[in-house]
Amino acid sequence: WGGDAESLRGVARGVAAALEELRLQADAAAASLRAAAAFLAPGTSGGASSSALPPPPPPPPSAAAAPGAPGGFAITYQRALKGQDGAITSLALLSGDRIACGTEDSKIAIWALEGEGGRFLGTLLGHAKDVNAVVALEGGQLASGSDDRTVKVWQLSEEGGGICIDTLADFQGGVKALATVRLCSEGEEDGKELLVTGDNQKRVRLWDIPTSSCLATFAEDAKDPTKEGHRGQILCLAAAGPGCIASGSNDKTVRLWDVGARRCRAVLEGHEGAICCLLAFGEREAGATAPTTLASGSKDKTVRLWDLASGELLRQLVVHHTSQVTRIR
Repeated sequence: WGGDAESLRGVARGVAAALEELRLQADAAAASLRAAAAFLAPGTSGGASSSALPPPPPPPPSAAAAPGAPGGFAITYQRALKGQDGAITSLALLSGDRIACGTEDSKIAIWALEGEGGRFLGTLLGHAKDVNAVVALEGGQLASGSDDRTVKVWQLSEEGGGICIDTLADFQGGVKALATVRLCSEGEEDGKELLVTGDNQKRVRLWDIPTSSCLATFAEDAKDPTKEGHRGQILCLAAAGPGCIASGSNDKTVRLWDVGARRCRAVLEGHEGAICCLLAFGEREAGATAPTTLASGSKDKTVRLWDLASGELLRQLVVHHTSQVTRIR
């Protein structure tokens, strides 16, 4: 070879680029095969096979095509919000294109979703330990749950700040999850908003926000065999339609609770690890407001889809995650 060192480096760079392109093509092909296998994998525990389900809907027009990507479309990166000192544990979407971020340094950061990097509006201070969950409430309020064994209710200002207007302190352990649910009386379209908490004492609790009173506790009771509940700490909650709440626990089960009847409606079993996240979605028909499907993500690295009406397993997604599933949105 008669070339100089720079020419040799150029050849090496060209070879490296070609190898990287081959690697990307191989990864894309493998992802396509995994997606096909997941779609064709039958459900378990008495569920229907995935081949009997309707095909997934086409991607929205705004989604950019991504050859080989599972699901057939790509999610476009928009912005990064930087400024929190602690790891972010939870998010809540607020009115006015704002979000609240709970962090491991006991703070809640409020951001406006504007511009390329967003705009930091302020920090809510008051918790003494990690903020594990935040949820938006009616009337421009926010609830936050913490390892300091409290839930705080904040009145937010339009400028981004806020003040703590109430503290629920009747907890024996850290509060791990929050959600809201509507309890509708007969003939009502919009019922009363209630706050739901899940803690590491295995309890799901229902709260009336204006009066700060606990309306019900869903938990196992050794003295009363008629009371059902989780056998591990509550890690996640999700509203599953009017008067229904779903809870996930490290006992590897999901429970559906009838808020009006104050009872457990169904126990969803099958995961081999703790349930980390839940999402209820879908509509049975045009104009319906109640979700029809519940997705559960677990430390067993799978996502399962459940029919909310029957409690049956619809589908198990097992191939795309190499670690625990911590969030579904």
